[in-house]
Amino acid sequence: MQYKYLKIVEAKLVKRGKSWYLHITFKKAKREGLTVDEKKEEFKPTGVIADNINQDFIMVGNDKQTIEIPTRLDDAYHYMQEAQKLQRKYPYKWRYSKHILNRIAHLFRKGRNILVDFAKKAGKWIVEVTLLLKANVIVLEKLTKMIYRVGDLRKTTG
Repeated sequence: MQYKYLKIVEAKLVKRGKSWYLHITFKKAKREGLTVDEKKEEFKPTGVIADNINQDFIMVGNDKQTIEIPTRLDDAYHYMQEAQKLQRKYPYKWRYSKHILNRIAHLFRKGRNILVDFAKKAGKWIVEVTLLLKANVIVLEKLTKMIYRVGDLRKTTG
């Protein structure tokens, strides 16, 4: 890597656990005298894909074909419910019993890991569907204030 084209934008000291790390962000500076191959081509869309994110599935497609990707929200919700059942079963004891506390933490962690894993895979799947349908533009629905709509999700599964 040639460092003469990199410019330091930000440097910050970050503490992770008991260790300290220096996090440096670089920005690539423009090079003079670019060749014809290195010049940026104008973007020309070849197709458009829209996606719709719901509780039960993610729908991806265009006007000719749509593909539904089922979500794993129900699986994660199941583990969260199991952890909450244990908290209700042992209302005072769970905070002080190491075994119950570890089991509750495990169930919550399992639910969170399912959601994080699905979120990472869903992005990859959407890109694969876009390539499959020979498009290069992905249109997302408006996701602002989505965190406020979490309370509207259904409370029971099935």
